[in-house]
Amino acid sequence: MKTGIKEQQKRQMKNPLKAQDRSIMDLLGYRSCQNGLLLDRDGQWQAVLKIRTNDLDALSNSAKIEYMDALTSIARTYTPDIKILVATTQVDTSVQQRYYSRLLLTASQHAAQSPSRNWHARRELAAEVLRSVTHIGNSRNDLNFYLFVYGETKQTLLKNVASLQKMGGTTYGLTLLDTDDVGEVLYRVNNPNDE
Repeated sequence: MKTGIKEQQKRQMKNPLKAQDRSIMDLLGYRSCQNGLLLDRDGQWQAVLKIRTNDLDALSNSAKIEYMDALTSIARTYTPDIKILVATTQVDTSVQQRYYSRLLLTASQHAAQSPSRNWHARRELAAEVLRSVTHIGNSRNDLNFYLFVYGETKQTLLKNVASLQKMGGTTYGLTLLDTDDVGEVLYRVNNPNDE
């Protein structure tokens, strides 16, 4: 009898949040998220701006210098608090893999039916591109850069966001994230080992 009760208690302790499922915002100490603007428990407002993704390795030296100059300019002229976050996510190439798999299948079927060299070349090209896309999906990570902007009030925060977008908007392509994207970023920051 006692062992049955202990087993029931162990099962109940496995998932303490099951009875009271809460959103990630509640668990991380935020009161609300309205249109991508976060309000924490201390009454401080926060916004997350995403920097346009560029292949930094492929940029020319002049473009890299322009990026660094723009960041230096922002750091010198923007006085409120700001936090820069770098997050890596795996590159998703599943759509491209499906597309080139279909091309490879079609080219293989036509190559088997006709002796035309054209279909053999298409099959080889589709196989090569499929290998390349699969390798990229398995080995490379995508770098995403975010700026966390703060403000005492909602109006102050929006003013800070507007001034940052004015200073670095053309170079960095700063965009304010919506509520769903903010939730994903916060989840990713607080669960770094998740896939």
